[in-house]
Amino acid sequence: MKTKEQNRQDVVNYLRTTSKHAFLRGESGIFKIEEIEEGIFNEFTSGNPSKTNINIDWYIDNYGNDAKNVIRKRIFHDGHGYKSIRMKYYNKLNETKKVLI
Repeated sequence: MKTKEQNRQDVVNYLRTTSKHAFLRGESGIFKIEEIEEGIFNEFTSGNPSKTNINIDWYIDNYGNDAKNVIRKRIFHDGHGYKSIRMKYYNKLNETKKVLI
């Protein structure tokens, strides 16, 4: 069984990996996870942040070893419809759009 700190590190690593991507849904829906501070993450939908941060400690306290999977399922439920694009390519696309406008 993993310790609380090992579970926390697993969740943080997962969210850091997820934050390297933007997720596109249709033509206008853009979803991404950003690390606000060390180990504190927030969800952004079409550029708007959610009102609360992802409370990693709450998930670990309530779900233990399964905290990472619960967060993953909450973010990307079955049939979510998002397509992943790496942030460096997403940022290049945004720069190109700004130049064209």
